Amino acid sequence: MNTRKLLVPVLCIALFLALQMTAWGAAVPTATQTFSLNPGWNAVYLEVQPLSSSPAVVFKDLPVGSSVWAWQGKQGSVQFIQDPGEAPVNNPRWLAIFTSAAESSLNNLYAISANNAYLVHVKGSSQVNINIEGRPT
Repeated sequence: MNTRKLLVPVLCIALFLALQMTAWGAAVPTATQTFSLNPGWNAVYLEVQPLSSSPAVVFKDLPVGSSVWAWQGKQGSVQFIQDPGEAPVNNPRWLAIFTSAAESSLNNLYAISANNAYLVHVKGSSQVNINIEGRPT
């Protein structure tokens, strides 16, 4: 029997099984990263790729009036803020999502990803715990 004719179906079956195992999640471990956020400004660094990249899903437990900010820096030289009173919302490199309907028209942060830092402004007077489930990076 010609081994080449036998090899093609065997490789096809092996590829099919490998794809099925990935689709079933057998080969994709997950981890949960937990943050305890205090009222006011908090810095977080994601070490997991969230299962959903939607900021509204990842930060669903934030109280109304809170916001999440990310800096979209460019590769190159370091830049400095000239005026400490400069409003970050006026800088096009700041991406943000707001949890209040009144400010939602300012949302321009559309995806949350691993290996990135975020500033989270928590409204209210209580600590908030955020659990982010995702794939370790």
